[in-house]
Amino acid sequence: MPRDFQAFHRSLGAELTSVKDRIRNLIDHWPSDGEHKEVVLQAVLRRHIGQSFVVGKGFIVDQNSASGQIDLMVIDGASPTLFRDGDFLITTPDAVRAVIEVKTSCTGPQQIAEATEQLRQHVSPWDGADRCRIWTGLFIYEREPNENTMRNHMKTLANGNGRQRCPVNCVSIGENDLIRWWPKLGGPPFAGARRQVWRSYELAGLAPAYFVGNLIEHLTCTADQRVGHLRHGSVWFPIRNPGGKERHAQLEIASGQADVQEATQPDRQEELNDERNGTLPLMDE
Repeated sequence: MPRDFQAFHRSLGAELTSVKDRIRNLIDHWPSDGEHKEVVLQAVLRRHIGQSFVVGKGFIVDQNSASGQIDLMVIDGASPTLFRDGDFLITTPDAVRAVIEVKTSCTGPQQIAEATEQLRQHVSPWDGADRCRIWTGLFIYEREPNENTMRNHMKTLANGNGRQRCPVNCVSIGENDLIRWWPKLGGPPFAGARRQVWRSYELAGLAPAYFVGNLIEHLTCTADQRVGHLRHGSVWFPIRNPGGKERHAQLEIASGQADVQEATQPDRQEELNDERNGTLPLMDE
């Protein structure tokens, strides 16, 4: 019997919502409204990213700079930490592999801009190998029923401060909506190849799972920070060819571009030819 990885990953998004609500029903007063949501996402990440990484919250510091407090960060478990008490961490940038901001919702342009700016400020003091090592993600539990929400998010990503030096890698909004930064979107079967863009996707319950999958793929980086495809990518990215999740792309925007545009779709005839030849590239991560 074929394994239904799409159903498996949809259950991850449903689990996040269910556990979040279950905790909220038991405890009325948290230090902040988003704290229990951080706990829920932290538990999910710990189950999936492997024992060689540590998930916690805290600060990044070096001789000259310190970040603000980070909702969630993933560090290399083999790296030394300056301070650790439970899941509270203070560490240097060379140990950090990912930084994630967690929000209940981001509704208007001002909230979106503030969340994106806060995330970028956590990593902006560092450059070179330290910066390349750090994946940045914004995880938003609830998507507001506003047709401009996705456009506002994407325009903020493309036009906010630090957009080129610190592009946000991934944004998950509710159960269905994902935005992904492509540092090099291209190669057949795409028209206009070799572009740097953010693309939005409507993924029918799979947005949280694709957020986690993209983080996991980043964590498979080689020592020189080249990202390699997961050997069993269809397990983590279950929307398969032809076209993969790119068939679900909605909008795209390049850095500095004034407004979003309809997402470029893979060329169908090119896909069919490549599929027959067994050379169809995997574009579904």
